[in-house]
Amino acid sequence: MRRVRYDSPGDPLLLEEAPVPEPAPGELLVRCEAVGVTLPVVRKVTEAAEPVPLGGEVAGEVVAAGAGVTRFRTGDRVTGLCFGHGYADFALLHEAMASPIPDDASAVDAVALVRGGLVALGALDAARPEPGEAALVTAAASGVGHPAVQLARRRGAARVVGAVSTPAKADFVRSLGADAVVGYGDDGWGEPVDYALDAVGGELLTPALAALAPGGGSWRRELWRLFTGGEPRPAVHGKFALEDAAKAHEAIESRSDLGKVVLLP
Repeated sequence: MRRVRYDSPGDPLLLEEAPVPEPAPGELLVRCEAVGVTLPVVRKVTEAAEPVPLGGEVAGEVVAAGAGVTRFRTGDRVTGLCFGHGYADFALLHEAMASPIPDDASAVDAVALVRGGLVALGALDAARPEPGEAALVTAAASGVGHPAVQLARRRGAARVVGAVSTPAKADFVRSLGADAVVGYGDDGWGEPVDYALDAVGGELLTPALAALAPGGGSWRRELWRLFTGGEPRPAVHGKFALEDAAKAHEAIESRSDLGKVVLLP
């Protein structure tokens, strides 16, 4: 099978031939149809002290199951988080991390929602929004931010403000349902909001907190139910072949991504 690797931090990504792994007890061997590219993995390639497996969200068909697996069988379509080599034609997925893909969802939909959608939904639940409130979503064009904008609206937000790193992302965020879009460097972010879903942190946390009104700021089955009902709709910035994994990383490093970046083995 083909697999992406790198030799040292900061080195180019390389495509190599590797043996198809055998599933250990409790593991599924998945033929990858789509692989999600995330900022943490991109950063590991450039910042980790030594090379690490390129893992992340995977989606595809179960082709073998290890001993003790009870929830899935050969032929099932699944998605989940792979902590080993995920940038590959085949990947190992622990049964506990796997979720069945609904019939009306594609593999690309699955990797766009399996982590980003869950994070957005979990953040919304923590915010306990009330209908009619105003919401702020930072990194609104990102893999987490773009479903958060849609889910905030679905949960009854009367006004949704998206914060982005560049004006080039404004139209995309408005197309998701945001009422207003602000830039990270703008002076003031408009009218106060009732809660903020911050996917950036660091220096951006201060203006995000400042945008809250006084007193403001007051997870897999549910997500699929919402998806089946029409929102959130996964947005995909780019679909890259496995041998073009470096270009996928570049899309994230340059902050040009609008939605999810996906590898298609």
